[in-house]
Amino acid sequence: TMCGKGSCIAFDYFDEWCLAEWARKSTKRVGEPWKFAIEDVDEFVIGCNEYSLAMGGVAPSKDGGGESTLAVLPLRITDHLRCEEMKRRYIAKWNGRYIAYLEEFGGCLLLGS
Repeated sequence: TMCGKGSCIAFDYFDEWCLAEWARKSTKRVGEPWKFAIEDVDEFVIGCNEYSLAMGGVAPSKDGGGESTLAVLPLRITDHLRCEEMKRRYIAKWNGRYIAYLEEFGGCLLLGS
């Protein structure tokens, strides 16, 4: 799937650090440690851009053109909200405590071209 100029992709993800220690130990004890697709966000974005080029896209030239009608506009991170930042931005506090639960969550990643 290709996105046009100005498009963005947003998704949330789950991190191992969100799991309680007992849950991490439990999965390892039964021989199935928890595995995650995104360990390094920067490497993930580089991989997405390399994959787009490998699938036949052409990187735009410096003058804005490309060698084909399918020019790949590299993705870049426009925002990366981790759990604590999302709580600060979006969850109200009462008596110094957040009024909603948002602990088992990794973050929200916004990529744009």
